[in-house]
Amino acid sequence: MKVVEFVNMHAATLRENSVLRDAVDKLSLYKETMLPVLNDEDMLIGLLTEQLVYAACFEDSSEKGSIQTPMEEPVTRWMLSPISIEEDADLSEARQLMAQHGLDCLPVLSQSRFVGTLRLIDTCLPLAHEEL
Repeated sequence: MKVVEFVNMHAATLRENSVLRDAVDKLSLYKETMLPVLNDEDMLIGLLTEQLVYAACFEDSSEKGSIQTPMEEPVTRWMLSPISIEEDADLSEARQLMAQHGLDCLPVLSQSRFVGTLRLIDTCLPLAHEEL
């Protein structure tokens, strides 16, 4: 089975000029655990996980002399390097990639452009619907 069969094309995303407040709002509203960060051309430039946002929100910023509040910090400061999969890849490849990087959600690309996400639980759907 191919990744494209299970892609959520209505996935929440962030833009490269987003701040932590945007990430907290979207993670909470959409009940997501990871948000892809996109540039203006819908190219994936990074990933922001719930764990990274939590760490950013409670980091002691007084040492840095920053006048910004944590919620106004740019998400690009906290994001991971982009990890993704092409929509025509096999579902087993997506499972391996998620396990390798400890992700429960993976951005899906088509010709290098973001098209949606694949959740770890979605990779179980073929098993749940097998004929007995």
